[in-house]
Amino acid sequence: MLEHAENRRLLEAWLARSHAVLPAGTEDSLDTPFDLGIIDGRALSRLWERVQARRRAEQPVLLPFLLLTARHNVTMDSARVWQSVDELIVTPIEKVELEARVRILLRARRLSVQNAALHRQLEAELTRAAAVQASLLPDRCPVLPGFDLAARCLPAREVGGDFFDWQEPEPGVLTLTLGDVVGKGMPAALLMATIRATLRAVAHQNRPAATVDLAQRALATDFDRSGSFVTLFNAELEVTGRRLTYVDAGHGLVFIRRRDGAVAELLPRGLPLGIFPDERYEEGVVHLDPDDVLVLHSDGLIDACRDRPLTSAVLAGVLDSASGAEEIVERLVRLPGLAGPPPDDLTVVVLRCLESDEPVVVPAGMERMAAAVRTIPSRVASVASVRRWMADLLSAWAVSAEVASDLVLAVTELCTNIIRHGYRGEIEGEIQIHLTRGQDAIRVTVLDTAQPFSIAEAAAPPPEGLAEGGYGLFLIQRLVDEVSTESPGGRGNRTVLVKYERPRS
Repeated sequence: MLEHAENRRLLEAWLARSHAVLPAGTEDSLDTPFDLGIIDGRALSRLWERVQARRRAEQPVLLPFLLLTARHNVTMDSARVWQSVDELIVTPIEKVELEARVRILLRARRLSVQNAALHRQLEAELTRAAAVQASLLPDRCPVLPGFDLAARCLPAREVGGDFFDWQEPEPGVLTLTLGDVVGKGMPAALLMATIRATLRAVAHQNRPAATVDLAQRALATDFDRSGSFVTLFNAELEVTGRRLTYVDAGHGLVFIRRRDGAVAELLPRGLPLGIFPDERYEEGVVHLDPDDVLVLHSDGLIDACRDRPLTSAVLAGVLDSASGAEEIVERLVRLPGLAGPPPDDLTVVVLRCLESDEPVVVPAGMERMAAAVRTIPSRVASVASVRRWMADLLSAWAVSAEVASDLVLAVTELCTNIIRHGYRGEIEGEIQIHLTRGQDAIRVTVLDTAQPFSIAEAAAPPPEGLAEGGYGLFLIQRLVDEVSTESPGGRGNRTVLVKYERPRS
């Protein structure tokens, strides 16, 4: 039909009275911008793949096509035809019908463009909301002598109703909370923010039971209006005495894995907040011994593993041989083997009670003023936890920003090189970092069982090689004042970095 030049000219002239018309003399016209394509059966058969590709390129926006066809061709493979066209007109063509179909398809195109713009705007707003919600969660772990703390929160959508929090209302005391608001998405996220703010306001001067009771009263109207509730575990840790006082408000997904492998459930338990406004909560008390691990998690972990029952005993078995709280969290969130967002908000908090600090050999003239130890698995993703841990620790030690920045960069570069080039991707390896502050210097001892290497022998890479790496070990030499590496027994490395806090005379 449209292969005849006269038919095409008449159609273009008639449409040009109300619309801007692009003459389609060649197949390349499909590559130019347009809002509606009008095509006949022969052209559609010939250009099938190109039409499909053009429509896919516009997605999620609709690019409509109108098919002009003879009546005897209407019975053509209709299922296949409707994959590429949105309307059809059979000959003979009525001008009124053609105008109506054109206007309907152009209107559908405009609405599709508007919907896509609104969708992008919504996605941008949800991204900002997710950033705000993420900023409400603690971005660093406190330095707790004798304890190792880590947490992770994975929302099922951009925002969610799970949260964890901690505060230090006074030296030697840590408040710890995990909450799970019923539901997902924005409604749960809004209620989560309100609950978190309320708990933070009342926890400073109250024990766990009083904190939860006061929060219940303050939030009664919000729970009533929203028809929602929250399961909550709120605890207070006395660091020196290793004593944990807690309230379980309907959460229940909490246990302690003792050093000997035994699993202890934490009782008593009350109802979730928002069920009965006059509910009163009873405290429990438990003592933590070295190598005990407290694990809190939301039901999102269970929902993500529906193919197997995740009891506390099963989860406790995942902790075997884990070197620290960060690795335990990593193991638990990886347990479902998720390829995308979890089906429900998933949160894990781990508090590990440590042995006494392992002794670190300190050279003469560097009397120990403060020391700390951290162990990470040989995965590049774990290096971020070292960065946060060192930044927090050096800040707590009042180390200058310049010295702290150089030292953190040097240690993270070292760990990254050990993982990539020493362990070469072996996930079973470990890196142990000992951080010691002396009278005028900070000493970092890094232990690993990877292939031997030597920083002292690292030469500056040629300029043409920088794009492919190779600068890390050389950079470490420039960031610290002293560096040495040894490989006892030919396996593994003991690397010592020293950074002076004041220029040496």
